[in-house]
Amino acid sequence: MTFDIHPNVSTHNMADNKVVKAKHLPTKVDQPQDLAKQYGSIHTEAWVSYLPPSWIPYIQLARPSPPAEVFLIYFPHLFGVINSAVQQRSPASEVMKMCVIMLGGSFFFSNAIHICNDLVDAPIDTFVTRTSQRPIARGAVSDFVAFIFAGTQTLGAAVVLVYFLPAQSVLYAAPNLTPTIYYPWSKRHTDFARVVLGV
Repeated sequence: MTFDIHPNVSTHNMADNKVVKAKHLPTKVDQPQDLAKQYGSIHTEAWVSYLPPSWIPYIQLARPSPPAEVFLIYFPHLFGVINSAVQQRSPASEVMKMCVIMLGGSFFFSNAIHICNDLVDAPIDTFVTRTSQRPIARGAVSDFVAFIFAGTQTLGAAVVLVYFLPAQSVLYAAPNLTPTIYYPWSKRHTDFARVVLGV
């Protein structure tokens, strides 16, 4: 996990026993504003700006806007649906129905992942410039409420998986749950957390 270091912080070089000022290390201001808003959970633009203020912390927590992560989950499933439809020559109505179902499942799954990630990272997020304004870290959403919110999104994803997809889909989805659940902790154990998430 990479921490943003403020200019007035010093680092100790173990190799030559010298103290080096960290004035050239990246800080929050070095990041593009759109990335800071997306990954820092401070996005309040586009359709989010039309929501009641009390809703915004929950949208920031689940991060459906911008919907980059939703599509990262959805597109592989979409390609799978299209490939299966071509091979089986499925009717267009069935293909469209399955695409919508997959989008719904991806939406809930993405929301649940982000909320759980922020719950685990909350004690650290408060000390990191980029993440210090996330809803849990800044106190806009309590741990308990975030846990309940994560439960509702997990339930939504489970309903899509169990009731709208073939029974064997559970067997295919199960192996993906382990790296997904482990991802927040993998940032503490390895430098390859994104590889864990991509499994």
